[in-house]
Amino acid sequence: MTEDQLIQIARKLAVGFAQDDRERALVATLTDVRVRTAALISFRAPDSKASVDVYLDQQTGESVTGSFSFGR
Repeated sequence: MTEDQLIQIARKLAVGFAQDDRERALVATLTDVRVRTAALISFRAPDSKASVDVYLDQQTGESVTGSFSFGR
């Protein structure tokens, strides 16, 4: 996919994250766009539903985001 296609998909998802009309309007004003290639590293244990997902910038190793789940 091209960067423009990725941005278009991400913008639609970002609007979906918004809780109300004010937040959706704010999303439209966010015009400083940065596209990064990220690596997803997932940690899980065979005897547990818990997991940790860490996203790192693939070129620099800089943390992009992460999440923890009990996996209930």
